[in-house]
Amino acid sequence: MQTHLLFLLLIFSLSPTLTSASIILEPFASMSTSGTATSQINTSTSTSSTSISVATFDLTSKNYGARLAYLLENALFGYEYARGSVRLTLTNPKFTSERYSGSYQATYNAVYLGYYSRINLLMPWMSYYLKVRYDYGGSRGSDSGKGYALALSYIGSRYLTIYGQYRKFTLTSKGLNDSRTDVGDNKITTKEYLVGVTLPLWLDL
Repeated sequence: MQTHLLFLLLIFSLSPTLTSASIILEPFASMSTSGTATSQINTSTSTSSTSISVATFDLTSKNYGARLAYLLENALFGYEYARGSVRLTLTNPKFTSERYSGSYQATYNAVYLGYYSRINLLMPWMSYYLKVRYDYGGSRGSDSGKGYALALSYIGSRYLTIYGQYRKFTLTSKGLNDSRTDVGDNKITTKEYLVGVTLPLWLDL
């Protein structure tokens, strides 16, 4: 019994020196390698029932931002803010969506967690996007929503990381009304694969 107590006291006394913690600031840039989007617009008129119009698009994006993370041993917790440009190209010719076609600006806010392996230099991580906003500009307004992402980073050195990421967003907005047409909830769902690079700045605690 005394031996067990001495062992526990030894572990507790050494734990502050055995535990490693760091704060990491990661400026990053990324671009999509492939992506798709599907829009759904619900409309109704005074002379007809509600109809649903669906369009599909190819999606490309470029993004830049920063992540601020706290690393404790192998567990990583952080916050991400990013901006970017998104371009949608219509692939379904049956329906033309002036709202979504073209290029526009996007902003992203997310929290994320990951597992940092110091042995094989790989870090799987996942993000939950608290808010995603697409600003279409002019009278087209904007959409906002949420989403998630799954990623795998390769930590080539302490100051350079490359990663691959899959992310999915669902955004909605209220449509505009006129005397004849009531445009209900608009919804767009995006899926894309990205590659990115970060330049981590470490502060060891």
